[in-house]
Amino acid sequence: MRLAACSLQLAWVSGAKLLGVVAALVFAVEAQAQAFAPPVAGWIVGCWERREGPWRWREEWRADSARGLDGGAVAYNADTLMGWEFSRIVSRNGLVRYEGAPNGQPMHGFPLAVNARDSVVFADPTFAYPQRIVYARRGADSLIARAEGTVTGTARVDTYRFALVACRPDRALATASALRDTLQTMLDSIRALGRAPGISAAVALPDGRAITLVSGFADTGRRVALRVDDRLLAGSVGKTFFAALAMQLVAEGKLDLDAKISTWLGGESWFARLPNGSDIIVRQLMNHTSGLVRYEFDPDFTRDLLANPLRDWQVHEQLAYIFGDPPPFAAGQGWEYSDTNYLVLGLILERLLGGTAYDAITARFLLPFGLRGTVPSTQPVLPRLAMGYGATRDPLGLSGPMLEGGALRVNPKFEWAGGGFASTPEDLARWAQMWYDGRAVPPAQLEQALNGVAARGLGANVRYGLGVMLRDTPLGLTYGHSGFFPGYLTEMRYYPDSRIGVAVQVNTSDQRAVGRSLASVAHALAERAQRNLERNRAR
Repeated sequence: MRLAACSLQLAWVSGAKLLGVVAALVFAVEAQAQAFAPPVAGWIVGCWERREGPWRWREEWRADSARGLDGGAVAYNADTLMGWEFSRIVSRNGLVRYEGAPNGQPMHGFPLAVNARDSVVFADPTFAYPQRIVYARRGADSLIARAEGTVTGTARVDTYRFALVACRPDRALATASALRDTLQTMLDSIRALGRAPGISAAVALPDGRAITLVSGFADTGRRVALRVDDRLLAGSVGKTFFAALAMQLVAEGKLDLDAKISTWLGGESWFARLPNGSDIIVRQLMNHTSGLVRYEFDPDFTRDLLANPLRDWQVHEQLAYIFGDPPPFAAGQGWEYSDTNYLVLGLILERLLGGTAYDAITARFLLPFGLRGTVPSTQPVLPRLAMGYGATRDPLGLSGPMLEGGALRVNPKFEWAGGGFASTPEDLARWAQMWYDGRAVPPAQLEQALNGVAARGLGANVRYGLGVMLRDTPLGLTYGHSGFFPGYLTEMRYYPDSRIGVAVQVNTSDQRAVGRSLASVAHALAERAQRNLERNRAR
């Protein structure tokens, strides 16, 4: 009973003790409804609420002839969303099941254990808490929920009461469960048409909930299924964290986008050999108009990387591969995407911070925004990292399985400010919302970040701002970024018109194996989610 446990574990941390219990208990009621008569199903359809100080817990259920009952749950502390759940109650092969996905976790189903006229019990003896869930009705407008189990070796019983409240469940929380089913079917179909080992995706809805989806394998050799909480290397999508950090420093008056980089780096022994070094300003690093080319695709670098893949690189050693090379254009007079720009930016940020950029990003973004699945990729062993599969013609020469004995074959630390993170689609979809709707930086700095220049090489009508790709789509303008690391591809997008965030990750860097671009996958998921929202608003 991973559903109730996951919700309750989140509840203990956040104080929302009820979310998982209600979902598990409500599923019990409809289990009775499926086994009994329609009137029982009637008294669970609707909205149920509990309030305690600033906390508010809400469950909504609607009847669906095709699926049984669709449900949704949210827990708020004041106006802050603390937890959510997508749920469904169905009868499969004669067995009544509750299927739920709490807080972005995988769908899990479990059966009814005891069925009485006004109460039901669901039990899972393999789960610590709850092991037993008892649900009973008291009149037409009150539900009693009791969870029983063991916590750290001690028996625990929690009892809660919910009241019926007025609402329209057909156009609110419960509809997201049906949307999740639709998106999962889409993702399964997309994977079936290609050869990708696994695809992981998330759609962050405007109210803060995220629908998480997976299809395929984290490890094809061992036939280990991909999980929604498995991490994948995000590649250049990590630039968005460094860009947001830079814009916070701008807002604090510590960084001037139009200052020359020599202000901070001019005293370095190597600076005179940096192409265009004396002319480059910070803004040109961030929008790739500096004229610094990509060090990582220099043949000498790839040769040295393959010769010693676990090397702990220093930034000046990486920059040395382009020292003395003629730049393709004068600073500010062209555009060429380059990780080198963000390595130099990272050096400047750490001079200003007096500490590591990773620590600042963790303190300013990852922890406050609850991005628990995102970690700096600073070493070959990264927890919960799915196996990646490098393309046969990988530009860095790293083809085939990327993990050996649980460790990456290459030290990912060399990527640093050019990317530098392992993450999950749920985190990235939520980060896209937070970053591009102005929760990460003040409006003035966000406006500057979204002011893009023509980005040759990224496609027609694509512009590049300060760590952000701007694309025109049939759903309107989008903000986001793409990412590559050997064995992994990532696409992150935000659709400001609908306030939907989407992220898609695959554990292969062979685009042909996916069968279509990740950008088109992200767009398809966003389009279906937006259509669902528009339908609900029209009801």
